[in-house]
Amino acid sequence: MLRIVIAVALLLLATAAGLKAQQLALVDAVVTLEDGAATASDAMILEGHNLSETQMAATLGIRELGVPSGAAAVTVTPTEITSEEGGRRWVLTVEASGLEGEISQQRYLAIRLGDLVATFPYQLANTPSGTFTWTITGPHAEVGLGTDGAIDIAIAVTGRPATGVVLMQADLVGDETHALVSGGWELCDAGDVCSPATELAFDANSANGLKLKPAKPLVGKYTGSITIGSDQDPAGQTIAFTVYGTSLVLQSLGVLVVLLGVIAAWLTSTWAQNRINRSELLRPLIALSDRASALAARLAKLPAPISAHVQTTRTQLAVLTGRSMIEEFDRNRLLPANFPVPGAGGEAWADEYKTALAARVERCSIIEFILDAGLEPLVAFNTGENAPAIGAAAATIDMQSAMAKSLDDAKAVIDVEIGAFSVAASVTDTPVPTLADLALDVKRTSIVFWIVFGLLATALGSYVVVFSNAGFGLWTDFLFCLFWGFGLPVTATQAGQATMSTVGTALSVPVPQSS
Repeated sequence: MLRIVIAVALLLLATAAGLKAQQLALVDAVVTLEDGAATASDAMILEGHNLSETQMAATLGIRELGVPSGAAAVTVTPTEITSEEGGRRWVLTVEASGLEGEISQQRYLAIRLGDLVATFPYQLANTPSGTFTWTITGPHAEVGLGTDGAIDIAIAVTGRPATGVVLMQADLVGDETHALVSGGWELCDAGDVCSPATELAFDANSANGLKLKPAKPLVGKYTGSITIGSDQDPAGQTIAFTVYGTSLVLQSLGVLVVLLGVIAAWLTSTWAQNRINRSELLRPLIALSDRASALAARLAKLPAPISAHVQTTRTQLAVLTGRSMIEEFDRNRLLPANFPVPGAGGEAWADEYKTALAARVERCSIIEFILDAGLEPLVAFNTGENAPAIGAAAATIDMQSAMAKSLDDAKAVIDVEIGAFSVAASVTDTPVPTLADLALDVKRTSIVFWIVFGLLATALGSYVVVFSNAGFGLWTDFLFCLFWGFGLPVTATQAGQATMSTVGTALSVPVPQSS
């Protein structure tokens, strides 16, 4: 039994020694193509040693496995050069085509020689000679997108070609939104072919122009950097800059919003100030109307026959009612309109208002004096036998409410009529409230000035807010346009701070009081 085991062991050792001696070897397993050529050839040496008789007579079979797969097409053609004493040698001619740029691949050959099978790795290298250098130039600091919506990038390549040029990273962040550019960026070649994944190639010793475009229209200000790399420079080169994006449509819309703000400010400030002015100028008329109403109530209490002869006084008091005076003053344009009218106001208008108001205050004072010193004292003499005389005296005194030009004129007539009844007219002049100078400084701007102001304000706002912002177009920009135009006129602030008392003081319009 021991002899059998030893015999088997010796047989195995002999077989192993024979197999080990029988071998194939690939000499210089590197295929180097000529200076980056797309189609080229090279050769390797395949050697076989300690081959059996069958292997010496067998035909060499060889197959390129195509690993890694890709655009490269590789064929291997063997040519036997020696065959002697149990050994053979072949030249393996390797031809490669369809190579793109600089590559270095490990590939594999499957070899069969009779019953001998082996697989060998080899290197397929396409490495140009020379030192690769390139320079990438972009915006130096701040730049606005051009009419084509792109940023110009210049790339100069020396020494060796640049392959696999691609935009590796783009970190441009909005100053206001703090977000990256929506959709990212694209690197475009001279033919304006753009794609985030496009790989470009440039010849050695060449100057090339590229364009960097946002995938979507860019609006606003973005600051950051981009990195462009290649097969020869995997780390890439980084360019830092600030870019502004806007459009003519957005800028035009911004100008319109500025104009809208100016118009809104004008309407708000002018209308509010106009309303306050009108209310202040109505106060003397309403106070005078209240005074006339009190006199009408006293007139209504006069007994007959006096009440039958005071029609003129009633008519004069009717003219002094609030509705009547407001309608007359509006008709004669002596009050600010409910809506500002271009060209209204001024010193001439103020003088006319003062004159009209003073005349009505004077007329009301005369009527009050007629009641105090004439008509009401006649009541004391109203007896049956004096009725005709009392009526005649009342009619004469009543006429003075329209005819008397001053208190003195009315007093002279009243003294005579009352004296006819042997009664001393011990009546003192009633203090008459006078109007101080109505210093009406109602600031009204003519329509020409309004147009000039609006155009200049809009032009200034457009320059400051729209055209000075190269990244104009965000919703906050339009909001700022509106606020800028709205807050421009100083009159808006003045109108907001005005009250009835402050405006009354500024206008110096005293309110006539009933005595």
